[in-house]
Amino acid sequence: MIHILTNENDFETLIAPKSALVLVDFYAVWCEPCKWLDQILTAIEPKIGNLAGIVKVDINKFPAFQSSFVLQSVPVLMLFKKGQLVWRINGFLSEDELIKKIQSYV
Repeated sequence: MIHILTNENDFETLIAPKSALVLVDFYAVWCEPCKWLDQILTAIEPKIGNLAGIVKVDINKFPAFQSSFVLQSVPVLMLFKKGQLVWRINGFLSEDELIKKIQSYV
């Protein structure tokens, strides 16, 4: 999993790879459902292999994303393809549902 650690400008670089899918997890360390989602993401990472990268964004460290993506609660998952937002969900899906969702955008 990739964590954005340095600055908001890294976000654009991470979601922009040509023809790549990138799943972004907006979370907060105090959020219990975010911890459940983290377990799901850890489990699916080897299963999705080269299909998609995973980027985790702590909204407390990067509050500008709250307004730019209208994040009113966490977790929020967004799937980007070639840098464009193609899917979004507030909350999360099961492992199997999330894998199927990612595969549907390949």
